[in-house]
Amino acid sequence: MVMQVLISLIVFVCIQAQKYEETTTEPHPYSFAFTAGRYPGHIDRTRAEYRDDNGIIRGLYTYIDPRHEIRTVEYTADKDGFHPILNKPAEMDTPAVAAAKSQHFKLFNEVNRLHVK
Repeated sequence: MVMQVLISLIVFVCIQAQKYEETTTEPHPYSFAFTAGRYPGHIDRTRAEYRDDNGIIRGLYTYIDPRHEIRTVEYTADKDGFHPILNKPAEMDTPAVAAAKSQHFKLFNEVNRLHVK
Protein backbone atom coordinates (compact mmCIF):
# COMPACT_ATOMS: atom_id res chain seq x y z
CA MET A 1 0.00 0.00 0.00
CA VAL A 2 2.75 2.45 0.97
CA MET A 3 4.73 1.53 -2.12
CA GLN A 4 1.67 2.10 -4.34
CA VAL A 5 1.14 5.53 -2.81
CA LEU A 6 4.81 6.42 -3.27
CA ILE A 7 4.80 5.26 -6.89
CA SER A 8 1.64 7.27 -7.54
CA LEU A 9 3.26 10.31 -5.94
CA ILE A 10 6.40 9.91 -8.05
CA VAL A 11 4.36 9.61 -11.25
CA PHE A 12 2.30 12.67 -10.28
CA VAL A 13 5.42 14.74 -9.53
CA CYS A 14 7.02 13.71 -12.84
CA ILE A 15 3.89 14.62 -14.81
CA GLN A 16 3.58 17.95 -13.04
CA ALA A 17 7.29 18.65 -13.56
CA GLN A 18 6.91 17.91 -17.26
CA LYS A 19 3.88 20.22 -17.53
CA TYR A 20 5.79 22.94 -15.67
CA GLU A 21 8.82 22.58 -17.93
CA GLU A 22 6.60 22.89 -21.00
CA THR A 23 5.01 26.14 -19.80
CA THR A 24 8.01 28.04 -18.49
CA THR A 25 10.98 29.58 -20.19
CA GLU A 26 13.57 29.09 -17.46
CA PRO A 27 13.88 27.04 -14.30
CA HIS A 28 13.15 28.66 -10.96
CA PRO A 29 15.22 27.28 -8.08
CA TYR A 30 13.40 26.11 -4.97
CA SER A 31 13.89 23.89 -1.95
CA PHE A 32 11.74 22.36 0.76
CA ALA A 33 11.90 19.73 3.46
CA PHE A 34 9.47 18.22 5.93
CA THR A 35 8.94 15.38 8.38
CA ALA A 36 5.60 13.76 9.14
CA GLY A 37 4.09 11.13 11.36
CA ARG A 38 0.79 9.51 12.16
CA TYR A 39 0.47 11.23 15.53
CA PRO A 40 2.24 14.05 17.43
CA GLY A 41 5.84 13.29 18.27
CA HIS A 42 6.00 10.30 15.88
CA ILE A 43 8.04 10.70 12.70
CA ASP A 44 7.75 7.92 10.13
CA ARG A 45 8.57 9.74 6.91
CA THR A 46 10.71 12.62 5.68
CA ARG A 47 11.19 14.42 2.41
CA ALA A 48 13.62 17.03 1.08
CA GLU A 49 14.01 18.39 -2.43
CA TYR A 50 15.64 21.23 -4.32
CA ARG A 51 15.92 22.42 -7.89
CA ASP A 52 19.00 24.21 -9.13
CA ASP A 53 19.40 27.00 -11.70
CA ASN A 54 19.63 24.40 -14.49
CA GLY A 55 16.26 22.85 -13.65
CA ILE A 56 17.71 19.64 -12.22
CA ILE A 57 15.75 18.37 -9.23
CA ARG A 58 17.47 16.41 -6.49
CA GLY A 59 15.91 15.02 -3.38
CA LEU A 60 15.34 12.17 -1.02
CA TYR A 61 12.55 10.68 0.99
CA THR A 62 12.37 8.06 3.71
CA TYR A 63 9.53 5.92 4.90
CA ILE A 64 8.93 2.84 7.00
CA ASP A 65 8.04 -0.18 4.86
CA PRO A 66 5.57 -2.96 5.80
CA ARG A 67 8.44 -4.90 7.39
CA HIS A 68 9.12 -1.90 9.66
CA GLU A 69 12.43 -1.13 8.00
CA ILE A 70 13.45 2.41 7.13
CA ARG A 71 13.76 2.89 3.38
CA THR A 72 15.54 5.83 1.81
CA VAL A 73 15.27 6.85 -1.82
CA GLU A 74 17.57 9.49 -3.28
CA TYR A 75 16.57 10.79 -6.67
CA THR A 76 17.40 13.12 -9.50
CA ALA A 77 14.90 14.33 -12.05
CA ASP A 78 16.25 15.95 -15.19
CA LYS A 79 15.48 16.21 -18.90
CA ASP A 80 16.24 12.48 -19.22
CA GLY A 81 13.70 11.39 -16.60
CA PHE A 82 13.42 10.33 -12.98
CA HIS A 83 16.43 8.45 -11.54
CA PRO A 84 15.85 6.90 -8.10
CA ILE A 85 18.52 5.19 -6.00
CA LEU A 86 17.22 2.93 -3.23
CA ASN A 87 19.25 2.32 -0.08
CA LYS A 88 18.16 -1.34 0.00
CA PRO A 89 17.23 -3.58 -2.91
CA ALA A 90 13.61 -4.60 -3.19
CA GLU A 91 12.87 -7.80 -1.33
CA MET A 92 10.64 -10.65 -2.32
CA ASP A 93 6.92 -10.04 -2.11
CA THR A 94 5.10 -10.71 1.13
CA PRO A 95 2.46 -13.47 0.92
CA ALA A 96 -0.29 -10.82 0.76
CA VAL A 97 1.40 -9.00 -2.13
CA ALA A 98 2.06 -12.27 -3.98
CA ALA A 99 -1.62 -13.24 -3.64
CA ALA A 100 -2.75 -9.80 -4.84
CA LYS A 101 -0.43 -9.99 -7.85
CA SER A 102 -1.67 -13.47 -8.68
CA GLN A 103 -5.30 -12.32 -8.52
CA HIS A 104 -4.48 -9.26 -10.63
CA PHE A 105 -2.80 -11.30 -13.37
CA LYS A 106 -5.63 -13.83 -13.33
CA LEU A 107 -8.20 -11.07 -13.87
CA PHE A 108 -6.00 -9.28 -16.41
CA ASN A 109 -5.59 -12.43 -18.47
CA GLU A 110 -9.34 -13.06 -18.37
CA VAL A 111 -10.10 -9.52 -19.58
CA ASN A 112 -7.40 -9.83 -22.22
CA ARG A 113 -8.81 -13.16 -23.42
CA LEU A 114 -12.28 -11.64 -23.75
CA HIS A 115 -11.12 -8.60 -25.72
CA VAL A 116 -8.38 -9.94 -28.00
CA LYS A 117 -9.68 -11.11 -31.35
